[in-house]
Amino acid sequence: MPVHVRPVSILAALLSLALPACSSDEPSIGISQPGPSNPSSDPTLRPPPTLEILMSRPSPLVNEKVILTVTSSSGGPLTSARWNFGDGQSGEGTSTEHRWMTASPPSYLVSVTVRTSDGQQGTASKSVTVQSE
Repeated sequence: MPVHVRPVSILAALLSLALPACSSDEPSIGISQPGPSNPSSDPTLRPPPTLEILMSRPSPLVNEKVILTVTSSSGGPLTSARWNFGDGQSGEGTSTEHRWMTASPPSYLVSVTVRTSDGQQGTASKSVTVQSE
């Protein structure tokens, strides 16, 4: 007489061997734990800060001292800033000064990369035309 085995019984038996029993307060196998309960605590989940570059003189003359400041209208307070003045020179700080030694053909691209107190990073850039004296 042939033996009939129910497929459901075999599946249940295999599952009971493959998966250890766990209590209801333990995480289930194969289920990942959720990320931070507050997405705003993870800087990668928020948009970068909105930045603006301000200059003491928008179209400076050659060798004229210009004060550049970066401000943020979103995100946490700025904690660091790294500048590239487009002429091979760089600077640091949320406010810095610079002098371009030659007139620009046609303009220099000034950029700044900042970090905020809540861990965000952002970049802004601005075209600067330096005029002959």
